[in-house]
Amino acid sequence: LLDQAAAANQTLAQAQARFRAAEAQWADARSGYSPVLGASVQGQRRGSDEARSTVTGNTVSNSRISESYSAELEVSWAPDLWGRVRREVEAGRANLQASAADLAAVRLSIRVSLAQSYVRLRALDLQVSLLRQTMDAYERSLTLTQNQYRAGIVSRSDVIQAQTQSQSLRTELYDLENQRAAEENAIAVLTGRAPSQFSLPVAEGLPALPSLPATLPSVLIARRPDVVVAANANIGVARAAWLPDLTLSASGGVEADSFSRLFDAPVRVWSVGPSLAQTLFDGGARRAANDLAIAQYDEQVAFYRQTVLESLRDVEDALATARILSEKDQQQSDLVALAQDNERVITNRYKAGMVTF
Repeated sequence: LLDQAAAANQTLAQAQARFRAAEAQWADARSGYSPVLGASVQGQRRGSDEARSTVTGNTVSNSRISESYSAELEVSWAPDLWGRVRREVEAGRANLQASAADLAAVRLSIRVSLAQSYVRLRALDLQVSLLRQTMDAYERSLTLTQNQYRAGIVSRSDVIQAQTQSQSLRTELYDLENQRAAEENAIAVLTGRAPSQFSLPVAEGLPALPSLPATLPSVLIARRPDVVVAANANIGVARAAWLPDLTLSASGGVEADSFSRLFDAPVRVWSVGPSLAQTLFDGGARRAANDLAIAQYDEQVAFYRQTVLESLRDVEDALATARILSEKDQQQSDLVALAQDNERVITNRYKAGMVTF
């Protein structure tokens, strides 16, 4: 079932898609280190009309039509002088690490949910089996009480009481079967199948559970600052917008008055040179972007700290629950042993005719 969930769970498929998206975003950020090469082919046909007067006073219109074609290659590169691309790559790498951790967390969460549902289902199977055994005992008690009532030994109220006990168990059996159906449907969804097309046969016995380690690696909880790193890198990207952009570009191409002569030694053109661009006024857009990045960083820091605190609390709750349940299990075992001794003593007294059924 765990293997089926790993292969077909749709929540896990969503997390895997988000991880691939983070990989693509990181690759997009790294592309800022590379130059850009472009190619273009253009064709234009232009016409003009020139009106002039003749000696006789008539107006003559003279039309001129010209054609031009060009092909050009251009390469440009913007050196990362202020670290904007480097910070974008840093943010992309941190986001990728966060996405990988989220994917692992989703995979683990699905496995935990499936294991819990399976254990609960098998526990319900045991409870149903125990309940059916109890029903058999109550049915025998009801039969004996009815025989005693016919013999005039007991009253009608004793028969009604025995019937009430038996009927209450039947009602409880329906509740257990409903709970089992819910767990079975949950397992079906976790394994990526429709509940109507999935079923697990009844089986008695719980699966072997792993032992709890003496110490849990709670320190692992604090190893997820990747989201904070990404938010911090985004602040650097926002601040780089205040600095000018330097672009080095070069282009070369050909021009001709017809497309057929475009590559037959026509006019050759080229250009090369740097360009420096700086935004002088943007109505506060860059300041707002910087404030937004800082606010998002503060939010991620607070979220990370809260997540660590809640995770530590969950670990402590789980440890306390495991310790208390272990003690309760021992007390329950002692109680079962006492009940078995009591049953053996009373059974012997019943066989000796000292007590009633």
